[in-house]
Amino acid sequence: GISWMYQEHAKPDGKPIGFGEFEAYDEASIMALEKVLEFTPESMVTVSNLVMAQNRVCDWSKRNRNAKLLKKALKDSIAKK
Repeated sequence: GISWMYQEHAKPDGKPIGFGEFEAYDEASIMALEKVLEFTPESMVTVSNLVMAQNRVCDWSKRNRNAKLLKKALKDSIAKK
């Protein structure tokens, strides 16, 4: 899902538009998803997309934090059903 959004905003060389300092979609998406996470830390979609993007670039710096957020988001999601 989220990768389609980035494809709509890519330069011909594959780099995202407006994120000149980043080399890949995932690096730009990590920055954007971290900002979204500030407003919706309970969002399963945001956390899972962030984890996937960080895994693709081997960014383990926030792995423990994200694992906790992901577990909480999953529990909250299940509780709502």
